[in-house]
Amino acid sequence: MDIIFDLTSLQSQQLTGIGNCTLHLAKALLNEGEVKLKGSVKLSSFNKKKNILAHLPQIQLSTYLPFFDDVRLSKNTIFHGPDYWIPKGGKFKKVITIHDLSIYEEGLWPKERRLRGVEKISKILTQHKPDAIITVSDFTKNEIIKYFPNLESKVYTIYNGIDHFQDLSTGEIPFDFPYFLYLGTIEKRKNVLELAKAFQLFRSNNPEVHLVLAGGAFGFESEEIMAEINKKYSQHIHFMGYTPLPQLHNLLKSAEALIYPSLYEGFGMPILEAMRMRVPVVTSGWGAMKEIAGNAAVLIENPSCEAIALKMSEVYRNESLKKKNIELGVSRAEFFKWQNQAKETIKLYKSLL
Repeated sequence: MDIIFDLTSLQSQQLTGIGNCTLHLAKALLNEGEVKLKGSVKLSSFNKKKNILAHLPQIQLSTYLPFFDDVRLSKNTIFHGPDYWIPKGGKFKKVITIHDLSIYEEGLWPKERRLRGVEKISKILTQHKPDAIITVSDFTKNEIIKYFPNLESKVYTIYNGIDHFQDLSTGEIPFDFPYFLYLGTIEKRKNVLELAKAFQLFRSNNPEVHLVLAGGAFGFESEEIMAEINKKYSQHIHFMGYTPLPQLHNLLKSAEALIYPSLYEGFGMPILEAMRMRVPVVTSGWGAMKEIAGNAAVLIENPSCEAIALKMSEVYRNESLKKKNIELGVSRAEFFKWQNQAKETIKLYKSLL
């Protein structure tokens, strides 16, 4: 069984998000040995082939050539696009992974970008004719069915793994004060400004506690968010930017809890990263976050600063609750394995041929 696997998302030297998911699924598929996996890169990213091979040196990699490959690839070949894209033509089977449909939510993206994104996904899912659509949560599966009800029979949930996330901490304690940790992009969708407001409410009764923001990516309205935080809330809020893994693990292990009050996620990898590191999690009680966290996190009922502050207070100083959530979190994270994802993905491949 020949699988053409699009590795274009590995073109950056430092991988985040979908790039990491693509890399670990590709490695797991190669480990399974049941399929002949060949890497593909879009023609527009041809000059980044060296970066891709640096991440995955053991794979055969070629450039996808429109029209030529549409004719060359046989009907027994499957093209898998793990990053929202598959080619339009060809007699071969096509599988696409959709990680979330946040672009369909008004107010979470710049208007023009949102409209372009909606148009692009609609075109891919209707005109490019996928034979199967993989989502990484039931929440995203239901979102696709909501917007594309005629595709319901083609949508399958296959969860990401987290077992690549190993403890690389050095044992160093990064700060000499207690803190909550937020890990992720600075953008409106992540509800970071409301988190800063919530922290100020929480801190009025807990003046010794700080808030640490880690993550090097910036998204929609990030400048406005950071300006507001620096103007009103910066004294006890620390922005770390991009943090190498050993330092990030130090930050996680020493945190009172991970605080992750996002407005919309298709999966929510930081939730499981914290659980793997034996750190309590406070996260949003809706969408994919509730699904991924299961019963192993303290859930925020609504995205307001008052609700976030209340849950921060509920966790802080409550050692029995922390201990309970740590143990539940470790068990929950064990469910999400890349090899399981690979096995389920191969099962789906076989069903198409």
